[in-house]
Amino acid sequence: MSRNCIVKEPKTLDKVIEADGIHEDQAFKIPGVNAISGRPKATRATRTTEFAVVAHAAEEIPASELKPNDVMSPTIDGVGTDVVAAAALVFLQSTV
Repeated sequence: MSRNCIVKEPKTLDKVIEADGIHEDQAFKIPGVNAISGRPKATRATRTTEFAVVAHAAEEIPASELKPNDVMSPTIDGVGTDVVAAAALVFLQSTV
């Protein structure tokens, strides 16, 4: 699988970064979310050319099993969203 992604519209990426910054606190209130990023959306494990606000969660839980307030909106300020399963980030202290 290629990790390269062509940005067709740079303004779209700017919108993703702006939406990410504005709504980050809201996304972290969703149970299990441990990181937020702006990156290409993935569909069936394949990255698309559409950038989205991506919530990284310990596991993907079907929306039907969540409370309505714990479901991420499909769009934020006109920008698509995505939820992906990802291990929690661990930051190590540098000894340098």
